[in-house]
Amino acid sequence: MTKSNRLTLMVCIASAQSAANILPVVARRPERVIIVQSEKMVRQAGELKHWLTTHADFQPEQLDIRDGLPDSGINRLAEYALDLRGELEEFWPEYRLIFNATGGNKLMALAFVDVFRDDNIEIIYTDTDHDLLEVLEPKDQPAEHIPAVFNIPSYLASQGYLARKTDSDDENWCANALRRKPLTKWLVENIDSLIKNDGSGLLPQINGIIHNVVLDRNQQLRSPKDYQELNYVSYRDHQVLHRLTDEGILVWTADDDQKIQFPSAEAAQYLGGRWLEEYAWHIARDTGAENIAAGMDITDALQRRDGVRNELDMVMVHNNRLLLVECKTGQIQKEQRDSEVIYKLDSLANHAGGLYCERLLVSAAPVDHQRKNGQKVKVSARARSYDIDVLQYQGVKKLRNVLLNWMEKGWLTIPD
Repeated sequence: MTKSNRLTLMVCIASAQSAANILPVVARRPERVIIVQSEKMVRQAGELKHWLTTHADFQPEQLDIRDGLPDSGINRLAEYALDLRGELEEFWPEYRLIFNATGGNKLMALAFVDVFRDDNIEIIYTDTDHDLLEVLEPKDQPAEHIPAVFNIPSYLASQGYLARKTDSDDENWCANALRRKPLTKWLVENIDSLIKNDGSGLLPQINGIIHNVVLDRNQQLRSPKDYQELNYVSYRDHQVLHRLTDEGILVWTADDDQKIQFPSAEAAQYLGGRWLEEYAWHIARDTGAENIAAGMDITDALQRRDGVRNELDMVMVHNNRLLLVECKTGQIQKEQRDSEVIYKLDSLANHAGGLYCERLLVSAAPVDHQRKNGQKVKVSARARSYDIDVLQYQGVKKLRNVLLNWMEKGWLTIPD
């Protein structure tokens, strides 16, 4: 069957993952969409309709929700599909029918495919692993490439989340980050001068002072004029301290090399962890990815009045896939339990990321460590059990290659 110039009507079954219906609907742009909902999927059907009107320029009159779909029972499902097909062919004979077999559960899809199989009806399926729209019926039709549909706000909205304040949308934030870009990349290139293999070193010292003494709960300086005392400064540390002083991040002199002062809260925030977030943002921008955001606050769309927000250090959307990046500069085993870091990223990915989301933990300090009793703690292995990949310590230098590989293949691969 060759495609005609007739108007098209696409039938979709509402499901927990809205992208299963969003991608084929936006790719094909039918004149009318019928969203079939079961009792369990009432909210999801409404959210799908809202997304299509808000983010894909569909008019409400183009979208029709039909209820009453059984949750189980192949015969009941087939009977429902048969009644629906008859109604559509009777009331909209001028439309060519398309059934999207990606939504719903497997039993629903099987029942609908069996009923809608006809030379005059097209049945399609979304192969997200390969960015293809497969034509199941009629036979021998070429697959179609799925275009880029999502940006970051629209992807999050498809999962029921709202993007709120974003640091990288602020001109001043971007200007400061770009001004510091050479310093930020220098810090990563010289990370072994900042942090030792065991997680100690100059940067962990400074990090602890910033979070315990320098900054208050509002991320402002407690006592702007106070100098802070470092426990130990090696001659090798002088190179780092000289660079940070030249860049206006610290006030320090070699004559009194154990005393430091922060000229501003912004400088303390940068050295206390923002530098790694900015590094991830710079590297992501350098890859040419479609959509990038740093320091994004998100909230559940249904609970926005509760005021509960989650911060995403960096987010990327490319080829309709989402990557969540969590950045840590402190020692995870000391700063907070590793389970808390892993749980946060896993929870955010499951709720805001969905099926097409990858998770990456980027840590300036080694996350794998050894306790005082000699017991080895493999945090990276624990993270992998939650489908979280880890770039740690000097591995952070490989972030560019990791991101490029994700952009090309759609999944993360961490080099040895």
